[in-house]
Amino acid sequence: MGMSSNRPFRAAVLLVLVLLLAGGCASVPVAEPPARPFITLESEAGSPYWRATWHLAEPATELVFERRAAEFRRGVFEVLTPGFTLEKRGDREVLRTSGAPSRTITVRFPVYTRWLEKEYEFFRTFSDGSVSIYTGHLLARPVTDGDDCGECVIRAYRLVGPPGVPVVVDGRVHASPMAWFYDEGQGTYVYIGAIEPVETPEMILVVDPALPDWLEDETKRALPRLFSLYSERFGVVLPVRPTVLFNYVEGESSGHSSGGGVLPGMIQLTAEGRAWGERSDDAMRHLFHFLAHEAVHLWNGQVVNYPDSEDSWMHEGSADALAERTLLELGLIDEARFLEYQSAALNECRRGLAGFPLREAGEREAFDLYYSCGNALALATERLSGGDDLFGFWRRLIGRALESRTYGADDYFAVLESLGAGVADIGAMRAFVESGARPGDIVDLLSRAGVAVAEVDDPPQAYGQSVARAALFALMAEHCRGSYGFNMSPKGMKLAATLDCGTIPGGTTVTHIGGRDVLREGHRVGDLFHERCGTDRPIRLTILRESGEVDEVEIACATKSPARPPYVRIVEQ
Repeated sequence: MGMSSNRPFRAAVLLVLVLLLAGGCASVPVAEPPARPFITLESEAGSPYWRATWHLAEPATELVFERRAAEFRRGVFEVLTPGFTLEKRGDREVLRTSGAPSRTITVRFPVYTRWLEKEYEFFRTFSDGSVSIYTGHLLARPVTDGDDCGECVIRAYRLVGPPGVPVVVDGRVHASPMAWFYDEGQGTYVYIGAIEPVETPEMILVVDPALPDWLEDETKRALPRLFSLYSERFGVVLPVRPTVLFNYVEGESSGHSSGGGVLPGMIQLTAEGRAWGERSDDAMRHLFHFLAHEAVHLWNGQVVNYPDSEDSWMHEGSADALAERTLLELGLIDEARFLEYQSAALNECRRGLAGFPLREAGEREAFDLYYSCGNALALATERLSGGDDLFGFWRRLIGRALESRTYGADDYFAVLESLGAGVADIGAMRAFVESGARPGDIVDLLSRAGVAVAEVDDPPQAYGQSVARAALFALMAEHCRGSYGFNMSPKGMKLAATLDCGTIPGGTTVTHIGGRDVLREGHRVGDLFHERCGTDRPIRLTILRESGEVDEVEIACATKSPARPPYVRIVEQ
């Protein structure tokens, strides 16, 4: 989220680069130093390979890549410029020569789609053979005469795709070859392919033709309405028309999965799994909640942004809250489901609080509290905003921050005060964020704002499963060496096959903990951990082996587990 918005390329620069492209779709040699250093990205005719060439203002002995990118380049890039090799220097990858410097440096690479840890994938593919390429992995700065210029990152590109194949970048459809330039930022995905995009004044959408018909229809119906709604409610025109790239991988999984990321002016989404072949309203709502959340960040994280992290509850919690209000308005959920979302956030917030200020959640690695508690605070904000809804609040906050393009918690509370919230209410919210937060405090805050809640004995299964997952993770953290993890399955919590966890066998499925069904009684698992952990009484796990055999193991639980607060439900007013 913290990336700056990309600015449109300058006409004069574009003219220079277009003139360089006059030779057509083959590589164009540069006889004179370019007016601005640039990167050529081109497909090899009749080959699955691509080439990147850095055209420099003067010869250099090194190119230092900006993004660490999980250090994939040395295993993927083939260096074509004589005398240069791809090496590691410190924490960066560099193209380097010990011989004569060069003003052009070229590499070639295949379509590389492997997942990169904490990074954007280099390529994403579509079922018709088209691709999107993350240009940020090509950003580099030259080293000339030993001078490593940190401000000299090359940000101009020219792209030579297959003949006649359109290119989508910067919210527009271009013919290849084409060129563009960014003043700042860390690159973007550029789409090269023949899929006809859906275009509206507010967005451009590229949908994989392999996407199941029902999901393709829902996507093409809902997303233009979503971006139209956001454009109207936030009251700010985005500097670049946003692009959504939506690809589909059927894969081997029998379930639903989805994921993606956000870049300036860009949302990338992937749906994977054979289960998408059959309509699932729950899976669709989950996917569109993600899209609606990420789309909010085009306004509250790019038009303006919170440049730090400790008060991330503002933009992350509100993005969830606004996404849920949008799903309700678009008819994708009803009022009852909306209140379930709100109640779920409230209870996840209550379960994670332990007396520390909300703004310390990140340093305590409790990042989820920025989402859940921030969502609950967004509800309080809406109720305290004098009749304005949450979109209206953010419209005012964005307007206040437009000049500096940044905002902070002081701005948030100042806008709340301007909308009529009382000093005592704002003080209580500030204390929750800045001084200390306990489970009852967030309920008190909502009560002050006129939100009624009621305790219930039988919480939703999704909440119970969340409690059970947290308990098992805590147990594995005590007993496992190296990495550990599990996935939810229809039978329980399926452990990774390669676990080194002593008596907890890898590859099995935990179906019960202490006799409690982890799928249906997960909240009772949490109660059991509170009762047993830190005592001499072990925890009993019921496990299902691949063979169908059921076993039981007992394991100690040393770390004391806090009591789970009672589940509360927000009552419809």
